[in-house]
Amino acid sequence: MEENNLLQIKLDEKIYYSFVDKNIIKNGKKITLTKNEVLFLELLLEKLNYLISKNILENSVFKASVDENTLRNMVYRLRKKIDTDTIATIKDLGYIIKIK
Repeated sequence: MEENNLLQIKLDEKIYYSFVDKNIIKNGKKITLTKNEVLFLELLLEKLNYLISKNILENSVFKASVDENTLRNMVYRLRKKIDTDTIATIKDLGYIIKIK
């Protein structure tokens, strides 16, 4: 599998995100994401290594201001699926994706 191209991006050693299929490929296996997880992940990937505020994420993913736990729980579930520390929380500010 190629490192990074327009169709997929390498998140970790054996973990890729497919922009075509809208899923994670982990050790060669596809992991399905929810619509909101896709929106969240693609927003962070568009601004790779830049902090995205909670407010922007809430409005982009949920189209409204939501309870703080809603965003936090979605990120928790996404981190479990990805199983890597790629998504970092910047306390009280937002989230960032860091790719090594």
